[in-house]
Amino acid sequence: MRFDMSHTDLHRLIYVSAARESLDRAEIDGLLAISRRNNDRDAITGLLIYHDMTFIQLLEGPPEAIARCFGRITGDPRHGEVSRLIDGPTETRSFPEWQMGFATPGDLPEPARDKIISI
Repeated sequence: MRFDMSHTDLHRLIYVSAARESLDRAEIDGLLAISRRNNDRDAITGLLIYHDMTFIQLLEGPPEAIARCFGRITGDPRHGEVSRLIDGPTETRSFPEWQMGFATPGDLPEPARDKIISI
């Protein structure tokens, strides 16, 4: 679903967190299913990257929805050491058609992969 945000504010949040335990693909798929349902309801789009027990996530949407979503993330026992990297208004969405895309560093082009792994 593509969200039209021309009539409302748009907020971007990028954070990194350490997984408290290693997650297998089935656990990631379950997390993504719930996230996609919630994000569709709340007009949030974004991308989740998981590698070596580290989450990096970009979220974009209405400021109130992003705040509620981030509250759920910081309260989730799977996340530890949550750090905001970017948190503020934005003009456009980076991933307007993804309620929650997913990638591992191996899915990314080499320059992007190197940057992600070095965070």
